[in-house]
Amino acid sequence: MAKRNESQIRSSSSRESPNENNLDNQEHNDNNGVYPFPHDDNEIDRLHSQHYYLRMIWQNNFSVPIKQQLIEGGMKVLDIGTGSGIWILEMASEYPLTTFKGIDVHQLFPTDCSPKNSEFIQCDVLEGIPFEDETFDFVHVRDLVPAFTQDQWENVLLREALRVCKIGGWIQFMEWDPIFINEGPNIKKFSDSIIEFSKSKQGNLMIPEKIDDHLLSTKKFSSVIHEHKYCPTGSWGGTLGKMGLNDFMQATEAIKSNFSNFLNMSLQEYEQFVQDCVQDFEETRTYTKTHRYYGQKISN
Repeated sequence: MAKRNESQIRSSSSRESPNENNLDNQEHNDNNGVYPFPHDDNEIDRLHSQHYYLRMIWQNNFSVPIKQQLIEGGMKVLDIGTGSGIWILEMASEYPLTTFKGIDVHQLFPTDCSPKNSEFIQCDVLEGIPFEDETFDFVHVRDLVPAFTQDQWENVLLREALRVCKIGGWIQFMEWDPIFINEGPNIKKFSDSIIEFSKSKQGNLMIPEKIDDHLLSTKKFSSVIHEHKYCPTGSWGGTLGKMGLNDFMQATEAIKSNFSNFLNMSLQEYEQFVQDCVQDFEETRTYTKTHRYYGQKISN
């Protein structure tokens, strides 16, 4: 991918083992409809809630070992697919001497009242990230596997993230695993169906299982660290489990128009299916799983 100039539109671990759409929403039509979520106020609320849920699971916003450098300042950080911008807003407030940039194809991020050391840019990653090679010390990517076809993820997103990362800089990918732990029959049907739903749009929700292989295959990393965490889903799991249940309910509501059609269900049948999944969560004590992969870019 050729170098890009900053000329786009500006808008303002370790392993832990488990213990005991709204029809009125405007659906995404990006990348031939790969991404199933809308881009409206409800989606901003969902992304905010999910951010706090993920931060509760991980107890931090990143795993790369650069906290002291961020505190000292002079670092440049890029968040690809920034969504509502909540990750940038928190990071920029916590590390005021570091510069943060967030990019997304849709303007769900704030256009004012952002920290002075942050900036949001509306651009399409598929047309190239609007920065020169080796601009950033830390490139952050979260929950973007559903947004791209497998080919786009491997040959555009990954390559562009590597291109704008400095030699010696860090890249972190964080993604959900589409398969639940302790699946009941309805949850298994949901998992299998959402994977097939993505495949029907040339996506691959199984990418999170092998991001380390993708990163190492670029020959730009000497090693890649993989961490994952389990989280209870359902009221049986206390505060964290209720946050997980809320995340599931918000997501299933957001995609109900397209996903119910894929399942060949009426909206009433779909809503009952979601409730059956919720019952499975409680009866089988289901867990979700999230992955983080990160590594330091080396020279060729």
